[in-house]
Amino acid sequence: MSGRRPRILITAIALLTSLLALSCPARAVPDTARHNDISMRISPTYITTEVRDGDFIGPITVSNTGTLPLDIQGFIKEGGHDENGIPIFSGSGSQTFSKGIFLTLEPAEFRLMQGESKSIKVRAHVAPGFSGGAYPVILFRGRLTERKNETGLHASSQVGVLTLITVESDRKEEQLETASSVTAIAVSQDPSDDSIVVSAICENQGDIHTDFSGTATMKYCDGQLGSQIQLAPVVCLPGCKRIVTGRFKPSKISKGIYIAEVLVTAKGKILPSIPVALEVADTGMVSTVHMDLTHPQDSQPQTQADYIVPKISAFTVANKSIEERLPIEVCLQNPYETSVRSIGYVEILDYRHKRVGLMAFDGGTMPPGGTKIVRIAFIEPLLPGYYTAQVTLQMGNKRRHAQAAFVVAGSEVGHEG
Repeated sequence: MSGRRPRILITAIALLTSLLALSCPARAVPDTARHNDISMRISPTYITTEVRDGDFIGPITVSNTGTLPLDIQGFIKEGGHDENGIPIFSGSGSQTFSKGIFLTLEPAEFRLMQGESKSIKVRAHVAPGFSGGAYPVILFRGRLTERKNETGLHASSQVGVLTLITVESDRKEEQLETASSVTAIAVSQDPSDDSIVVSAICENQGDIHTDFSGTATMKYCDGQLGSQIQLAPVVCLPGCKRIVTGRFKPSKISKGIYIAEVLVTAKGKILPSIPVALEVADTGMVSTVHMDLTHPQDSQPQTQADYIVPKISAFTVANKSIEERLPIEVCLQNPYETSVRSIGYVEILDYRHKRVGLMAFDGGTMPPGGTKIVRIAFIEPLLPGYYTAQVTLQMGNKRRHAQAAFVVAGSEVGHEG
């Protein structure tokens, strides 16, 4: 056929280094089969190449670096990783995959004498019409050819290569973009150096790998920027999650309410920013926050580990002229039989739902059954137009929201929102 076949981008990264696997882990390997006797290496550890369907990848060089001859068997398993990026693999040792791509090794079985190496070719096969990504792990397991002790104990060494395979398509590029989201945010303080750690758990919901990166900012209660850091970039496979982390260097932070804001990007696409209110005590210790963004917090059952926040009985924003400050009132009610502590923040959104203002507030402590009105004055200038104010009460892993619309007029003030 004269038509062009899909292009495949392969990135292979060594993920395991000479792991000793024993059929009976409770027993030691005899002197004739010590760990340094059974040793393998794989080279190169990183391969980037483009091939067409049916072309060869590699070659991958497998070396017997031990002192005994080994029988080598190559096989394929499906790869992945955990939230910390540690590679994992599952599935059978089949050469085929259900995701439209399978790999074959040439040869798949061979013998290596001590000090000997062999180059292995890997052929990629792509199902017609397939596009996206697949992530098989190429494993090579070496076993002793002749030696074993009288109990029948065998020893082996295993090395592997993690492949990152992308199949291009004739479809528009935006159709191949990954769908990603931030599922949780956590703010904590490292007791060893008092640095503030901001972490975002990101999920790749698409059918191709993506890169997560971004920034985190620390803002004062009035919304002014205090510090900004870069989040360490990570690669995330489809259907997996990764933790993206940034660390603010320790500094003298006065008592009060602050806002840590997390902004994550995936393949250049900016995901919605997420503010997190936090409190700094007199001792300089920062309150620990963990927000699960995938489940409505108010609908989850109460446990001893949960925080509680007051209810928002009313939220009022008065319309204003350009010259005036924006008065905001948040009416809080404590329906619980214990005192409630709350902090929060207010976002100002324009008619496109783009945030144009942000400030934090301290809701204080309320006695059981008590009520309280929190008054906030937003002083940043706003252009004439329609806006929405959104208040978020937050304490630990609990949140409540409320919204109110208002208008900024050129000279006259309209009705309340």
